[in-house]
Amino acid sequence: MCFALMALGQHADYPFVLVANRDEFYARPALAMHEWADADGVIAGRDLESMGSWLAVNKQDRRFALVTNVRDGTPQTAERSRGLLIRDLVDSDLPMVDCLDTLQAERGRYAGFNVLAGYLDGAMYYLSNRNVTEVTPLVAGVHGLSNAALDTPWPKVVKGKQRLAGLLEAGMVEPESLFSIMVDGEIAPDEQLPETGIGLDKERWLSSAFIDQPEFGYGTRCTMVILVGSDGKVELVERTFEGGGAVSDVCFEV
Repeated sequence: MCFALMALGQHADYPFVLVANRDEFYARPALAMHEWADADGVIAGRDLESMGSWLAVNKQDRRFALVTNVRDGTPQTAERSRGLLIRDLVDSDLPMVDCLDTLQAERGRYAGFNVLAGYLDGAMYYLSNRNVTEVTPLVAGVHGLSNAALDTPWPKVVKGKQRLAGLLEAGMVEPESLFSIMVDGEIAPDEQLPETGIGLDKERWLSSAFIDQPEFGYGTRCTMVILVGSDGKVELVERTFEGGGAVSDVCFEV
């Protein structure tokens, strides 16, 4: 993923709400969300180069994990793909905090990452190998994550958190309302842009929630919504985009 919004304990009927965009090169092959044949209970999209994922859920124990890269000017190559750490976190019999402790110890094997992981009906944690290098429990509230540390006030994070909080307050907690946050293509003003070593032009077009840059062959490939009801039902919806337009939805209830 490249941009995620999460609300913990902010709505009586939906104690866990997440919506997230995956931004990637259009040519990189991937499969939409499905049940993996080689990992019991895992539901996720799949990157066919690494055979890992960007966001995954295990329906058996309701563990969850997502990853974003860190944009800080450091090299993006490493010994191991970040997608594999998501597979490792959700396809394990160990408690999630133990898996995260292992990842923390092995963080040097990966290019810069941020991870949100835990249980859809339990504790949630944040870990980064560039920003906060200790496993950090998340507190109740509305959180935003892009390609810097959790809740860093980049324009789309600030705007996204405000819009998600507004939807929760208005009781508009359904996939279509959440999708509407993430299709925002507005570019942030130059004075609000971070400086991450990629040049002003890229800072501009990466500042929007939804990205469509055909000249670079890059943009938002899919949006994922996860809703956990107070009744325990989990709804997963993934919307796939091609050429900037929605082409298909995949839905699961667990």
